[in-house]
Amino acid sequence: MSDFLSIFSIGLFQNTLRTATPVVLAALGILMTDHVGIMNIGMDGMMLTTAFFAVLGSVFLGGWLGGLALAMAVGLLMGAFFGLFVVKFKSETNGSAMIHVYKLIMHKILLTPSQDPQAIVLFMILFK
Repeated sequence: MSDFLSIFSIGLFQNTLRTATPVVLAALGILMTDHVGIMNIGMDGMMLTTAFFAVLGSVFLGGWLGGLALAMAVGLLMGAFFGLFVVKFKSETNGSAMIHVYKLIMHKILLTPSQDPQAIVLFMILFK
């Protein structure tokens, strides 16, 4: 019994709840859009992108309020962009997978200064 309690402690439960919260929120957002007939598989990409801009905004705008405002603005723009194409122009909702591609490219360029000279210059311009 003591081995069980040493592995499954209250700290493990707290960390599980803390790390699962963004995934649960993305799943709830997907359920809400699926309820009206729109399958948004790019919701977690939107959340990761807004989280990135929240950190960027808190660094460059001087506090958590600036980061929150920038994250809300970026999330609103991404949602409006998705809604415009899916609802107004009746495009396929599978195109929201492009949000994942955008997220991967943005994180690769902005968070990992590689040997690519263009990525290094962009990294130096943004974070000087």
